[in-house]
Amino acid sequence: MNPRGVRPLAAAGDAAVFGSKAANLSTALCGGLPVPDGIVLDSDLVARIATEYSDHNQPEDSRPVGDDVLSWLAAVTAGWGALLAVRSSGLDEDGPAASFAGQHVTRLGVRATAGALHAAVNAVHESAVAPHALAYRDHLGLNHSPGVAVLVQPLVAADVSGVMFTVDPVTGVDELVVEASWGLGESVVGGLVTPDSYRIGPDGSVRDRRFGRKSVSITPVDGGGTEERSVDPARARDPCLDDGGLGALWELAAQCQGVFGEMPLDIEWAFAGGRLHLLQCRQVTAR
Repeated sequence: MNPRGVRPLAAAGDAAVFGSKAANLSTALCGGLPVPDGIVLDSDLVARIATEYSDHNQPEDSRPVGDDVLSWLAAVTAGWGALLAVRSSGLDEDGPAASFAGQHVTRLGVRATAGALHAAVNAVHESAVAPHALAYRDHLGLNHSPGVAVLVQPLVAADVSGVMFTVDPVTGVDELVVEASWGLGESVVGGLVTPDSYRIGPDGSVRDRRFGRKSVSITPVDGGGTEERSVDPARARDPCLDDGGLGALWELAAQCQGVFGEMPLDIEWAFAGGRLHLLQCRQVTAR
């Protein structure tokens, strides 16, 4: 039986409890999309664990609830045979009014130990009340009492990853816009590279290809965490997606719209060992 406040991703579809990111991925997983399975800690449990993490004055005879939950989580995730991705899922994140992109912490390459998970969960919680996140909330007129759930999944050790939009997010043109680079997607979303850019029409035809300078990649480290590695200069300008990969992304975008409807979508994806994974799917927002 799962501890209180913990659900498998497939059962975490209530955005008011588990946040929009987890709820969207739960919907996608249940809809047959290629989402890595996972486990979600609800916002109340995350807040309690974070309080215990920072409280050094607990009675000696008390056992923090986080110890039991995270020991259980470590035992379960150790069986996945991979490093972990620990992601935020804010209760008002990834909604139609605000994405919170870049505001909340993601921890990649987390080891499946209670200590490493404890630190990662606390880091996600702390990021939700960091000054830059609260300033973003002020900008949007949101309250200062954000709840944040936490999603734990196996880390996809990506060969190629990136983002795609089902319409041009600037012009609104009806075409799939894809950005891609080597390694984990943090190199793209963090602005560390100039990614490849592709535009695909509604019929699946590739309208435009522009190859960026992908001089670094973010790669998992066996002992935990990630590192930035230089890409061979000859490979840095090579296209990281061929027609087969672009076709698979076009099909994935169509499948996402089949599950979520015809709203414009912002999708994060990764190829690992030739297999395509859906990492995030949310409505395109202006802020």
